[in-house]
Amino acid sequence: MASTHFIHIRVLFNFLQLLVTPVNIFSKYQKYTNLWPEPFRTQVEEVAELSCACIEDKMTDFIDILNAFPKNEVIIRDK
Repeated sequence: MASTHFIHIRVLFNFLQLLVTPVNIFSKYQKYTNLWPEPFRTQVEEVAELSCACIEDKMTDFIDILNAFPKNEVIIRDK
């Protein structure tokens, strides 16, 4: 008889906090962007937008990885 055992480790982690990180970062960018005079403000805004696009792309990859994990299954064996 062969059997497979899965080890489950509980990791306390708030994924929701991670998922709202890009929004929080962008709001910080907007706060500091307003401190710069022109023409630097426009340049800082462009860098911030590029940075946010990169972060959102990484977050999409992260969500795809999470979705690829197997879902919890309950297996009931007859005795």
